[in-house]
Amino acid sequence: METGLAAQNAPRFAKRPLFKKILFSLLPLLFLIAFAEIALRLFQRKAVLLWRTCERSQIELWHTAYPARYDEHLGWSLQPGATRTAAELGVPVSIAPNGMRSNGQAAPAAAAAILAVGDSFTFGDEVGDNCTWPAQLERDRGKPVINGGVFGYGFDQIVLRAEDLTAREKYAVLIVGVIDDDIERCEMSCRTVWKPYFEIDGDGLILKKRSRSENGDRKIVAL
Repeated sequence: METGLAAQNAPRFAKRPLFKKILFSLLPLLFLIAFAEIALRLFQRKAVLLWRTCERSQIELWHTAYPARYDEHLGWSLQPGATRTAAELGVPVSIAPNGMRSNGQAAPAAAAAILAVGDSFTFGDEVGDNCTWPAQLERDRGKPVINGGVFGYGFDQIVLRAEDLTAREKYAVLIVGVIDDDIERCEMSCRTVWKPYFEIDGDGLILKKRSRSENGDRKIVAL
């Protein structure tokens, strides 16, 4: 009886169109591809969320020791109005409401101020507000000196910050403090957290940085 049924079904399957045979054969493969695509997207999404968490954690960890905040353009900048005490020396570290390091003293009256930009040496890492070299320059010259230095900056970030600050306000003099390590930092796209960087394009440079796309993922964009 079973042999007879098999004999009846065999010709029926053999008479099916070729495209149906191919379709039935591909269905399991298509199912596996769809499953793999969904699994990959979920994994990638989880990885992006993990990266955001790590990046946020790095900023928050940095913020416990330094008055830092995330900056879409520069990677990080100073937290306006923040106050800290340098753990090693117990000296005050104050950030003015305009996002600049305080000089710990009332600024002299003048028509235009001097702007100083740079890395931690300009910012005055591990020294009090009135002991940074911009604060001392202010006392020596009798003119207001704005301390625009930010710890950890590369020369590329220093230039971008100087452009931002001078676009907002006019200064009598611009002083750029640079050390050799600032040049090496230009090679990095991430230093604890992400940072902008430049790529050589012929005789010019292209500024690149991470930016959030519409779905929230981070991507590298040229500006």
